[in-house]
Amino acid sequence: MKKILALFLCLMLISGCTENGGSENPPEVDADMSVDVDVDVDFTKLSSTMVSAQMDIIMQNMQAYVGQTMKIRGNYYPLFWEVNNEFLHFIIIECSSGCDKLFEFVWNGEHIYPDDYPPEGTFIELPGVFGVDEEGFPYLAVDDIVIVA
Repeated sequence: MKKILALFLCLMLISGCTENGGSENPPEVDADMSVDVDVDVDFTKLSSTMVSAQMDIIMQNMQAYVGQTMKIRGNYYPLFWEVNNEFLHFIIIECSSGCDKLFEFVWNGEHIYPDDYPPEGTFIELPGVFGVDEEGFPYLAVDDIVIVA
């Protein structure tokens, strides 16, 4: 329960809910910077309305998506999780719904925060595999973090 509250507060504090559905000036992305991988769900090719709809579909039926590859873009934010004394890592995906989507990711391999991670707020792209942790929270297991802008 504490994890749910912390994630909710993190989302509200760092992404905010806006009347116009997100930031007024989202970063422009050069198509050449995109990671070229085969994916089952590519959020980078969807409009903000479709991103919101697809995220809702996935969250309502998470088990059906476990093991599928996905590619998402958004801003990177770490969150210190006092319960486990560790940092959790998130990407904020801008959606048309008025509230952006917070999505946890786990970087495979040995990576030390903050040394190996991009600065907070950096616009990144994550290709990875969808999973659900033992507490029932979704995450994306990634091999690479690509800084897009």
